[in-house]
Amino acid sequence: MGLLLGFGAFFAFSQLLWAWSLTETSVAISTVLHNLTPVFTSLGAWLLFGRHYDRKFGVGMVIAIAGVTAIGLEDLQIASGKNIGDVAAVLSAVLVAMCVLVAEQLRTKLTATTILLWGSGVAALITFPVLLFTHDQFFPSSWKGWANPRQKWTTLVFLRLPVN
Repeated sequence: MGLLLGFGAFFAFSQLLWAWSLTETSVAISTVLHNLTPVFTSLGAWLLFGRHYDRKFGVGMVIAIAGVTAIGLEDLQIASGKNIGDVAAVLSAVLVAMCVLVAEQLRTKLTATTILLWGSGVAALITFPVLLFTHDQFFPSSWKGWANPRQKWTTLVFLRLPVN
């Protein structure tokens, strides 16, 4: 039960951090940093589960980290004061990696449907109060607002959910 709750919490907080990072830094930098998830997943599997990787994998990992570092250093020089968004994007990648590692442990005991159902439910319970406290109007006030797909509220409804 703890792993299921952890899976949902890691998922919810990773999505919230990534969404926040998009408001604090550029979309390109946020996306590049959030896509460090495989690096953190591999590192976590190595540290927590003793997984070993071959030399090619290590070389690829070093190249990936060097590329992200080069982009990050350029971003630091160009946009001072936007570092909080970069940190949020990296933390979201770490949380997604934790989510993947927990899901791997859960897959030995449960079906993917059960894991995703519980994870989505827990994530919804965590995300909903955050949405209530951070937005002044959650639902549209008129029928035109419901019909307009470009309204602010529609971005709150379409969360990136894992697909089985």
